Amino acid sequence: MPFGKQMFTGCSREDVAPAVLLTSLEEVYEEASNKLKSVSGEVRGRGGFASRKGKYHNIEIMVMKTPIGAPATAIALEELYRLGARIFVKVDTALGLQRKLRPGTLIVPIAAVRAESVSKYYAPAEYPAIPSYKFLQVLDKVTVRGSGVEPTPTVVMSTDMFYLTVREEYERWAKLVGAVDMDTAALYTIAQVRGLHAGALLVIDSSVWSGPREEVWLEESEESVVKTREEVISTLRTAVNLGLEALIVMYEYLKSEKAIERLEKTRGQKRLVSL
Repeated sequence: MPFGKQMFTGCSREDVAPAVLLTSLEEVYEEASNKLKSVSGEVRGRGGFASRKGKYHNIEIMVMKTPIGAPATAIALEELYRLGARIFVKVDTALGLQRKLRPGTLIVPIAAVRAESVSKYYAPAEYPAIPSYKFLQVLDKVTVRGSGVEPTPTVVMSTDMFYLTVREEYERWAKLVGAVDMDTAALYTIAQVRGLHAGALLVIDSSVWSGPREEVWLEESEESVVKTREEVISTLRTAVNLGLEALIVMYEYLKSEKAIERLEKTRGQKRLVSL
């Protein structure tokens, strides 16, 4: 049933909040969960899906950990959408293509090249993968104006590959694209098709110009790599704070929009200017 317990996430309607923070990282999942109050029990789904629901500034927020990659992101969006979720922010990592994007840099993807295989089932190849315009404005406000943190806006390329096989191919894209990830294109495309609001905050954890990406996350890495990992995790904590704040602001905005629409319907009036 559409509103019953979902196959992969394991969620039912009572487990879901309108606003959701998504991540594939255990560190982000735990950091975000620890910031919630009145947390309900953890829901464990199939294949690595896990979620918690709680309150952040007295507003219900859901935090979900997904397997890595666009297929898992698509599953999360589809199942949570059925249960009432409407606002999504992705907090995760990306591989830097441009030299200026060193490890630990926070980026906001303003668009994504659809080089993965999931989004093609939702929209023609010519359709752009872009975030919710309003959510992009909200991210700008909570980062620059609210926290003093200024992330780098850039285009990302989403692929099905975590380990690069043809470095030269990615270097060719570096003139146009700042970083590579696996999920953003699917997130943005599906959100547009389903009428959802979605944005992303990504932290560069490595680059094509540095050593192997996996070294950053291995405990037995060299001291210099451990320092890089600490910088990445520190920025991820910042991204979690900003992501949660953005969800709150976006939720309040949509709530006020609905209240105004209800008032107009009651009065038989129509706004001349949109907020």
